[in-house]
Amino acid sequence: MGINRHNLFCFFAFGAVFVVLTLFIFLWRRRNKKEKQFISTQSELRGELTERARISRDLHDGLGGLLSVLKLYIEKIQEVSLGSVEVKDNVSQALRVVDKSIYEVHRVSNNLMPDLLIQLGLKNSLVDFCKDVPNLEFNYIGLTDRFDPKLEMILFLSAYELVNNALKHAIAEHIILQIVQEPSRISLTIEDDGVGFNVPTVAKGIGLKNIRDRVALYNGKLGIWSEPGKGTGINIEFKFNKL
Repeated sequence: MGINRHNLFCFFAFGAVFVVLTLFIFLWRRRNKKEKQFISTQSELRGELTERARISRDLHDGLGGLLSVLKLYIEKIQEVSLGSVEVKDNVSQALRVVDKSIYEVHRVSNNLMPDLLIQLGLKNSLVDFCKDVPNLEFNYIGLTDRFDPKLEMILFLSAYELVNNALKHAIAEHIILQIVQEPSRISLTIEDDGVGFNVPTVAKGIGLKNIRDRVALYNGKLGIWSEPGKGTGINIEFKFNKL
C-alpha cells in the first residue's frame, strides 16, 4: 500500500512539474514574441524617422535649391526682357509660380521633419504648423520642458495626421487641438464638429493604425469617441521621464 502511495505521489509531483514547465515555456514564448514585436516596431519607427529626415533633406536641399536657381534665371530674364507686355506678364507669372513652389517645398519639408521640433520643441513646432490651418484652435497647457525626442516626434506626427484627417474626412467647421503637459505625463486631445463615424469600423483604418502603433511603442493610451453626425474626439496620453 505504501508503495502505491509513493508511486501516486511521484506521479502527481512529476505531473505538477510538467504543467509548470509547460506554462513557463508558453509564457516565455509569448513574452519573447511580444519583445520581438516591440523591437520590430521600434525599428519601423526609427526607419520612418530616418526616411522622413532623408526626404525632408532632399526636398529642402535638392528640389528647393533647384527652384531657387530657376528663380534667379527668371529674374535675369525679367531684367533684360525687351519683349511685349505679354512676355513680361508671363515672366512675372512664372516668378509667382516659382515662389509658390519654393514655399510649398519648404512647407512639406518642414512638416515631414520640422526644424523647430528639433531645435525648440513640440510647442513651437505645433504653433508654427497650426497657424496655417483654417478653423483650428490650438491650446498648449502646462509645462513646455523638452523630453524624449522620439516621443516629441510621435506627438507631432499624431497631431499632424489627426488634424489633416479632420480637415479631409470629417468636413469639420471647427477643430480644437490641445496639449496638456505635466511633470510626469503629457496628453494630446483633438475634437471636431464634423460628420463623425462608427468607431469599431473606421478606427481600424490605416491612418489610425499608424498612430496606434506609435502610441503603443511608448506604452501610451489612445481613446476614440465618435458617432455619425456628432463629431469626433481622440485622446492620446503618455507617461514619461524628462530628459
